[in-house]
Amino acid sequence: MGCDIHLYCEKYNEKDKKWISADRLKLNEYYGKYEDENQYSIVHLYDDRNYALFGVLAGVRNYYDNECISEPKGLPDDICEFVKNEAEYWDGDGHSHSYFTAKELFDWQKEHSTTNYSGMISPENQLKLDKEGITPTSWCQWTNQENWKYREWTEPNCVLDHLIKKVKDRMEEEFWIFKDEDYEKYAENFRIVFWFDN
Repeated sequence: MGCDIHLYCEKYNEKDKKWISADRLKLNEYYGKYEDENQYSIVHLYDDRNYALFGVLAGVRNYYDNECISEPKGLPDDICEFVKNEAEYWDGDGHSHSYFTAKELFDWQKEHSTTNYSGMISPENQLKLDKEGITPTSWCQWTNQENWKYREWTEPNCVLDHLIKKVKDRMEEEFWIFKDEDYEKYAENFRIVFWFDN
């Protein structure tokens, strides 16, 4: 069974001194057609299934033994009402709840420039890895396919790169950021709140 992430965005409202949702909503095409459908559905900032990322964020499915930013911290005490309701909806099906400010993500990215991977790879990928140094683009944790072998490799990038790009895009919208130094200025006023289900 696969594992998925449920990731939400919050920004700190200086005027009201509280965290508020920074998520985007869209009209739900199934609203009115089926029971229990909300009028709006969330457009998640990030919803890919990336076990290397899950391992770094919360130690979830950490098959590659990458360093974890932090063990799950639970939901923040000052969570906004919207995200709190989403978490309650998942109830016991959600696990490993946690959160990080953009600053925590940026700091971790600066210190970790490579990512470890491992898995069963095809003979073709084994040949590319051994002869040309080309890392696999697909692998699995187990297979009964003949001649597939377990391998380990490292890639020269931070597993957070894609997520941080999306975080910065949302920060630009929320804080009207136009210069790189402004990301750091607002980094503690933006956070992701997330959990997993499987």
